[in-house]
Amino acid sequence: MKRLVVFSCPVLLMCLMLFSCQEFQKFQAHSVCEVVGDARKYSLETEVSVTGKVTNAGGVFDLKGFELQDAKGNCKLMVRTTRVTPEVGTIIVVKGKLTELVSFNDIKVLYLEEN
Repeated sequence: MKRLVVFSCPVLLMCLMLFSCQEFQKFQAHSVCEVVGDARKYSLETEVSVTGKVTNAGGVFDLKGFELQDAKGNCKLMVRTTRVTPEVGTIIVVKGKLTELVSFNDIKVLYLEEN
């Protein structure tokens, strides 16, 4: 019985740490509206974590990407990726660098380049 307790404690501790790391990452992530609405706060080429729901996904060869939408559906952000695009409807956390696509006077069109 003592061996079972000694063996199960480290296993439970590792499971708890793994779960807490994923949950902690969600708390660190910003919403799409935070990033899009206050783009001046996030300088270009700064790594940021964004959480949202995938609304569109697709790609050709190395040009793959998807669109993230916030929980309310007000803001959207394009994400360029090198991995397999997630399924539409999935809620995910994405880490990457904000990159400027186009700039018109004070208006900037940004997208997220996933790491």
